[in-house]
Amino acid sequence: MKKNVFGFIMSILLLASMVVACSPGAQVGQEKPTAVVATEAVSAVVEQEPGTAEAGGEDLGIYGQPLDVPIMDGNRDLQVSKTGENISYKIDALTLQDVMTYYQENLTELGWEPGPNENPVGSRNLVTLARKNADADRITVTLQNNPIGEFVVVSIVVTRAP
Repeated sequence: MKKNVFGFIMSILLLASMVVACSPGAQVGQEKPTAVVATEAVSAVVEQEPGTAEAGGEDLGIYGQPLDVPIMDGNRDLQVSKTGENISYKIDALTLQDVMTYYQENLTELGWEPGPNENPVGSRNLVTLARKNADADRITVTLQNNPIGEFVVVSIVVTRAP
């Protein structure tokens, strides 16, 4: 009889702990998803006038990125690091070739010299453009096509020369 009572009490405690853990109030302490945080940060940055200086004294583009880093309009899930050295977003309804052409043209226009490995897109779903500018800064733009979702993931890494 004691074993049955003990098993019954343990079952009730287990069930009660599952109910408490799964209740909506139990999720209060969890962090927000990255996309939500990034969207809130971007909306604060977009309110800033283009070309105004941040606390670091550097001019920023309309998305909070350095002025010499192009970002396509119509992007979604944009994330820009505080230093502006890491940027990622998705662009819908464009081919990998269209996005690559945009970056080839705009990077050249902004002073980034073409790298030796910028080959035309064939059947590949991944392209990386690596360039440098006159100040010996380096930029890497990685484009990954998602044919099922019909979007391209753009990842940009900027390394400034010391």
